[in-house]
Amino acid sequence: ITIVELDVDADDDIEILNPYTGLESGPCHVCQQPPDRVATFPVGNGLDEGTAVRDERISVISWEVSLQSDWPPCFKATNLSVYDSMGHLVAYDGGLLEAGHSLFFSGLLMNIVDDSETLPVDKIGPLTGWRKPEGDAKSTRLILSTCLEGLTVEYHVDTDEFSKAYKAALMKYQLYKSFSKVLTKMPGRFLPKSSGSNSDFRVQNKSQIVDNNLSKVLTSLPIKTTL
Repeated sequence: ITIVELDVDADDDIEILNPYTGLESGPCHVCQQPPDRVATFPVGNGLDEGTAVRDERISVISWEVSLQSDWPPCFKATNLSVYDSMGHLVAYDGGLLEAGHSLFFSGLLMNIVDDSETLPVDKIGPLTGWRKPEGDAKSTRLILSTCLEGLTVEYHVDTDEFSKAYKAALMKYQLYKSFSKVLTKMPGRFLPKSSGSNSDFRVQNKSQIVDNNLSKVLTSLPIKTTL
């Protein structure tokens, strides 16, 4: 070990840099996905929400009229991807929104009655809610909402028209969720035996079994998807 002496003035401020910046050693603190399963969305340079909702080419009524009438402006969205504040693709209905996390989406916006004009948008949100059409819980139609200048904005999307990257991320999410639910209920006799009876050891082994079995399935899925 070499000891180096630095001549530092007592009045100087010393900044200690973290040598591990950018490295994730555990699950994301927002979406709780481990680094090996997270998919990051490359946010582009599409229009922001404040600009897009004022574009009359995709508006049924103008933004100013909406503010005066308190009638929520509605738009159609397609090629949609939902992600958290870290840019990680996440399920819109996975509980993050309800837990208070900020979720955003990117995609194409168009007039809800005339889709001849489209606008590429990025980081629309944060989302304030989502719902299915009333009386049609099994429908593929979905309504995402945000709040801009105190006014609720609705975005209507068909889940069949999610982006390819988002569909792949949701499929992996559902696979892991299903495997976790089944494999964590495995009887203890199927788990590797330990020298002691520590319950933490058995829980860790269950988690490892879930990861090992899931990885066999996920490796058959495409790692990269064209956006």
